[in-house]
Amino acid sequence: MLYRTQNEIADCEKIRVCRKTEDGVCRVHRHEFVELCYVLTGSGSQRVGGRTYEVKHGDLLFIDPGQEHEITAKEPMTYIDILLEPAFFSEKLMDTESITHIFRYCALREFSGEGEWPAQCVRFRGEERVRADRLVEILLTEYGEQRADYLPALRGGVQMLFVWMVRKLGENTPETVNEVVQEALEYIDTHFTEKLTLRELAAQGFYSADHLSRLLKQACGESFSEYLKRRRIDRAAQLLEAGNTSVADVMEQCGYNDSKLFYRHFKERYGVSPRKFTE
Repeated sequence: MLYRTQNEIADCEKIRVCRKTEDGVCRVHRHEFVELCYVLTGSGSQRVGGRTYEVKHGDLLFIDPGQEHEITAKEPMTYIDILLEPAFFSEKLMDTESITHIFRYCALREFSGEGEWPAQCVRFRGEERVRADRLVEILLTEYGEQRADYLPALRGGVQMLFVWMVRKLGENTPETVNEVVQEALEYIDTHFTEKLTLRELAAQGFYSADHLSRLLKQACGESFSEYLKRRRIDRAAQLLEAGNTSVADVMEQCGYNDSKLFYRHFKERYGVSPRKFTE
C-alpha cells in the first residue's frame, strides 16, 4: 500500500501531526513523505526498510519516503505520527534527498557499519524522555489549535527533534555505553533459550552488529557468543542440579538442538559431561 502526500498532508502546511493507536498489525506500506513516529505508550515492533526494531515508550523512528514500514503491537501502542514533506524545511534541507542522508552527513558511520543504513530509531530515557514527551505533545497541540504562527512553531519543534536525534545517535559516553551493554545483556538473559544472533540483538539497541560486539567485549571481556554460551551452560547446570529434568530436555530448554555441541560446551565449562555432572 502506498500513502500519497496529497491524501495525507495539506499542501498549504507540508506537515501533519496526529495521535494514533495500534492494537494489532498495521500491514506493510510505503509513503511519499517523511514519517517520524514517537511511541507514547505500549510496546511492539516496527519494521523499517527490512530491519526490525523493538519499540516502547520513548522510542522515535524515522522513515524515509518509499521505505517499507510495518507496525506490530504486542499491546495497544499509542504514538505521535509526524508526517513531513521536504518542502516543510529550508531550501538547504530540501536539497537533501532523504533524512537518512542528513544523518550520514552527521558522520554516524560508527553506528551503522560500512555500506549499511544508519539505525533509524533512537531511544529517549529518563529526563530525555520527559522532554521528548513534552515536545511531541506541544507539536500535537500547535498543529491541532493552529493559532497564529503555528507553522514556524512546528518547524522549530521538528528541527529540535532532529537535533536530539543526531545527538542520541552520536552519543558514546560511558553512561550510554553502560546502558547499551546492560540492555543487551538483559535481552540475552531473557531470550537465551531461543535462536539468537548478534545481528538480531544489535537491532534491539539500534547499533550495528560490529559496534555492539566491540561494546560487549570491552565491557564484559567476552564476545557475544561466549557470553551466550556461558549463560546457556550455567542454566543447564542449574536444571541438572535440580534433578527433575532429563539431559535431552535440559539441552532443548537451554537453546541447543545439537547434542554434540551441547556436550562439548558443557565439558569445557564444568570439566565433565552433563551425565557425569548429575552423578
